[in-house]
Amino acid sequence: MAIDSGHESLARFLVEKGANPNAADSSGLTALHYALLKGLSIIQGLRFRITDPMTPYLYRRNMAELVKVLLAHGAKPNERISKQLPPNSRNRQHHYLRPLGATPFLLAAASGDAGTMRSLVQAGADPLLMTEDRTTALMLAAGVGRDDDRMKEEEEGALEAVKLALELGADLNATNRSGTTALHGAAFIGADSIIQLLVEKGSRLEARDKWGQTALSIADGDPNGLTDDRRRREHPKTAELLRKLGGDVLAQVPAGRTGALTENPVQ
Repeated sequence: MAIDSGHESLARFLVEKGANPNAADSSGLTALHYALLKGLSIIQGLRFRITDPMTPYLYRRNMAELVKVLLAHGAKPNERISKQLPPNSRNRQHHYLRPLGATPFLLAAASGDAGTMRSLVQAGADPLLMTEDRTTALMLAAGVGRDDDRMKEEEEGALEAVKLALELGADLNATNRSGTTALHGAAFIGADSIIQLLVEKGSRLEARDKWGQTALSIADGDPNGLTDDRRRREHPKTAELLRKLGGDVLAQVPAGRTGALTENPVQ
């Protein structure tokens, strides 16, 4: 598709000339999905190879405008990705989002784009739909599925996305099939402003994922060795914040947990 190739102007032209904005590929991806996946890849990948820090935001603005054009021409905002994407179709270095079942709104949340989230809701998007593994928009905005920390400007945008998800009725302590909460995701990437907000709103500091990790143990770099060491990352300032907010001193390895697991602990 023109969008996937980076030709946003061509995509806009084709839609305005009558191209079907709801045509889907074999994985169920529509033009809206492609626009938001492209923006996600740009924001989280292109910024590592550029000298102007504003470039990713200029690209995102173009994608946001394209989303509005697609919606104005009848794009359906609740279409889901129906098949898991092949590994080479996503930015594996920087993002481990499992997009099966994802709607455009969920992808906008993953990129921390509150403006596009609003546009989608105004066009009829259901903000409470989840991915196939029950990951919510709030979790994605908070950081679930990411493998890299956000820059300051990105985190500010993501904080607005988190606030919007909560305003739209997101369950603060919901868990996906891995037992991961929004707070776990924020702890994994050291998103302190998001952690502060989530805890103030009532996030459970003691919640454990299926690996037995709390947000605090994640921020402390998994000292109990519950996960594969390739997926461990320390955020000392985040751990200090969680302790100040009431996080318990690290518990011993939960019963039945022996040895490291190999999956991403925040998926």
